[in-house]
Amino acid sequence: MTSASRVAIPAVLALSIAAPAMSQDGRLQTAAPAAATSAAAKSLDTFRSISNTPTQFKTLGLDAPGQASQASVGGAVVDYMIGLDSLRDWDGGDPIKLLRPTGQFVYPITVDGKTKSSVTIAQVKGEWVAAAFGTANEARARSDLKENLTSQAPGGAQEFAQVRVPALRTTFMAFDGSDGLFFASLTSRPEFGLEPGKLEAASTVLRRLQPFAKRIDPNTPN
Repeated sequence: MTSASRVAIPAVLALSIAAPAMSQDGRLQTAAPAAATSAAAKSLDTFRSISNTPTQFKTLGLDAPGQASQASVGGAVVDYMIGLDSLRDWDGGDPIKLLRPTGQFVYPITVDGKTKSSVTIAQVKGEWVAAAFGTANEARARSDLKENLTSQAPGGAQEFAQVRVPALRTTFMAFDGSDGLFFASLTSRPEFGLEPGKLEAASTVLRRLQPFAKRIDPNTPN
């Protein structure tokens, strides 16, 4: 997610966010701590407050300011990232080893069962808080993709995580099945051969992305 695609809460984002280590079993984690889910529910008060202005309710995906009073949060999506250095130096091995947990969890904000926005929850100084609210297009795309992938995923997998490659501005929904890690792009990126919702082996996707990563200035922040 880029800053342009979110309504940030500056006081939170100014603080450092601690990222947990990858699980010891090397598997993709898809569950959020209960405290993070509780913070997501509490964030609805802030969501309602900022959506009551004429300039914000549409940005947040609502049809009218008062619609926020009917909002609720859905299930969490764990957020991972792949750093530029890691992708550039990847040897083609198990792609899950490239994933780094960010310590953030993204929750859809729904009204009458329809996704309108999202809230990103992060742990700051030991407390779970709302870091940013997502815009409608991104939130809906994420929810729609999760729903579509449930029927496509080998073995009927229903638990997904979000994987971002910030240096290439790409975001995927991912799941770790019996046949390995799979990615589906959230958006269309023809230059990378990415079609929204197309399910592919993560290693196949990353092999296509790696040459582009190698062309980027090595001093670019990961």
